Amino acid sequence: ENRYSYNQMIGKSKPMQELYSLLDKVSTSEATVLIQGGNGTGKELIAKAIHYNGARKNGAFVTINCGAFNENLLESELFGHAKGSFTGAIKDKKGLFEVADKGTIFLDEVAEMPPSLQVKLLRVLQEGEIERVGDFKKIKVSVRVISATHKDLAQEVEKGNFRLDLYFRLGVIPLRLPPLRERRGDIPLLVHHFLLEFNKRYGKNKHFDIATIDLLTQHTWPGNVRELENAIQYAAILCPNDIITPDFLPDNAIRGFDRLKEEKTTAKKKINPIDELLQVDYSDLNLERALLKIETKLIQEAMKIGKTQDQAAKLLGISRGSLQYKIKNNPEIQVLSD
Repeated sequence: ENRYSYNQMIGKSKPMQELYSLLDKVSTSEATVLIQGGNGTGKELIAKAIHYNGARKNGAFVTINCGAFNENLLESELFGHAKGSFTGAIKDKKGLFEVADKGTIFLDEVAEMPPSLQVKLLRVLQEGEIERVGDFKKIKVSVRVISATHKDLAQEVEKGNFRLDLYFRLGVIPLRLPPLRERRGDIPLLVHHFLLEFNKRYGKNKHFDIATIDLLTQHTWPGNVRELENAIQYAAILCPNDIITPDFLPDNAIRGFDRLKEEKTTAKKKINPIDELLQVDYSDLNLERALLKIETKLIQEAMKIGKTQDQAAKLLGISRGSLQYKIKNNPEIQVLSD
């Protein structure tokens, strides 16, 4: 219970503060919750926090990954089966919905659920009862359903991969978990937390130098918090010194940082021709020549983009006659327009 309290979660950024505020309201309700976020953002952690801070905290919390089973096996896992219902069914088996009665079931990667089971799940949400495979007896259950997916479920509905009515049933309260790149201010806190855990586990007293913390903060972390945790464990194990330097970070973090620097450098090199023109030349501060130079460049760019004089004039916000006059009296533009 203490492990999944909100004050055990790491993060003080604005997105996380907003999430905590929402969790306070969500936990005290019985509504279904749909958690959407990338891999490694902590969807199951949030689901457990909702359960252990709610009225069902004394009930069971069971979890299943809907993408880890084939259709028949997933049906049996969720709803149970009767003895003799299929080859190998040597006795009655409770499904996870029965196990989670008076508690919570967490359906991870719910977007991977086959259409036939989507219908059965919808019936459970509507009627509060299940049927075991091979048995027509209806069993009443009281289960709170929390589901999660890394996919955009609304898009899956548009593609015809997911039922619209089930989408609305599962997502009474939608939660979006921000990727780590949207909460970079939390990275130093997470690094400290994970390193403290690994120091305890391995009996070490290691810490990161400032340069390494900066590097970790700049990385985009496509694998989110899970990737960061793995990187910290990697460094804690392989670095022989108490001070961990960038040399002991995994290659993916280093490559990600190098790619980020390269992108920034490239962006700096790609200077807009107009921006470049507006750079002040302190050797020639003649206002008339500077304005003529800017006007010439703007007309040249408008002629390139607009193709015709009518289109170029519209882009410049002047009449075609004014543009023709400027072209006629400017030798540089005349050459371009010939």
